[in-house]
Amino acid sequence: MLSRKDSYNLAKLSNAFWNKKYPDIVNLMELISIISRFCSAMDKAVVYSIPYFDTIQDSMSFTKEVWGIAKRDDGLLSVYLLRRGISERLNPQHARFIRRMHTLP
Repeated sequence: MLSRKDSYNLAKLSNAFWNKKYPDIVNLMELISIISRFCSAMDKAVVYSIPYFDTIQDSMSFTKEVWGIAKRDDGLLSVYLLRRGISERLNPQHARFIRRMHTLP
């Protein structure tokens, strides 16, 4: 786990990299930040999703999301986010990733 100072330095270096290497992407990053704050103010979680990974961020809440596998159906798994009651359909690779992530010590 990074200390607060190391986290700050890493974020600062990352921001400098994006500003120098891809200056146009900074506007997109700021837009995502604004949307995230707006959703959090409305008590909604922000979900970023790609085919193999989902992340759910809620800056207004400090509780952890709880994932549970419900059932197997046609090669897909239903995953329920118990805190907000959001249901998602996932591909098998994603479900295996979630299971591995939660079985790590």
